[in-house]
Amino acid sequence: MSDEDDSKASETRDDVLALARRQRALDMRSVMETPHGRRFVWRYLNEMGVFGAAYAPGDALATAYNEGRRGAGLSLQAELKRLCASHFVRMHAEANAQVELDALLMPDE
Repeated sequence: MSDEDDSKASETRDDVLALARRQRALDMRSVMETPHGRRFVWRYLNEMGVFGAAYAPGDALATAYNEGRRGAGLSLQAELKRLCASHFVRMHAEANAQVELDALLMPDE
């Protein structure tokens, strides 16, 4: 393989990677543009433990497991903030409003 062939292969690989990055960004923006998409993402981040502590008293394995889940959630959260910050802020506000509404509807719980 010549240097020219190597260069073309590298350019092709770079083009494919750039296209994949653009598609991933478009996918995330598409999900975050809808209220149901933002609710889904918020629930997912919450279930991954992003907004809570991972520590499980007296159980190192559970703590490690929780940290792994939380790490995956934090990675998604960072990508969301980078790719669609305004949608992330809106999602957060909507989630807070839902918590307040739930408190009004179910005050004894």
